[in-house]
Amino acid sequence: MAFLRAFELVCQYLEIEPTVPLFFRIFKLQRQPSKDGRHGWVSLKQQVKLFKMFVDSVRHFKERFYIVRPLTELAMDSLFESEFVTNEDGSVRLDEEGVEMTRLVYRFPLCWTREHFDKPTEYYLTKEETMSSEEQAGLEKLQAYVNGFVPAHCVNRAGNPVLGAKGNERVEKRTSGKNTF
Repeated sequence: MAFLRAFELVCQYLEIEPTVPLFFRIFKLQRQPSKDGRHGWVSLKQQVKLFKMFVDSVRHFKERFYIVRPLTELAMDSLFESEFVTNEDGSVRLDEEGVEMTRLVYRFPLCWTREHFDKPTEYYLTKEETMSSEEQAGLEKLQAYVNGFVPAHCVNRAGNPVLGAKGNERVEKRTSGKNTF
């Protein structure tokens, strides 16, 4: 789940609001229902390649689960939106003072139910044309930042060049260290 933290840290560093639509423009949902019709596993994968994944993945993730909850007000605002509470006839319910009642609803679920598995994967994707102008600007800023990494010559611990399969010197994009942010 390191890429979730990477997304959050890079957004914070670049002063970009880490919204759910921006997240689902970069990452896509993968899920696998079990053969007996019960719930399967859910994972995330990059659809816009920004962050280099760790070689070691979370092992045995299918046997465990993670609890996800917002820690900051910004995260809370990004995860929930307000909707009007309605009466059976569809009219907006009013409180004792005549003010329209609202409630918070998840923009993205923090737990999975049969309902979530029944929705197509596309339901959880954000297309660029549906993003707000701020989110599009944030995506462009993220892409420009990552594309601005200068290629570096790969060397081993002794300082000798690392060669690729064809004997050429390996060059990769230089990434930011975790202490940069």
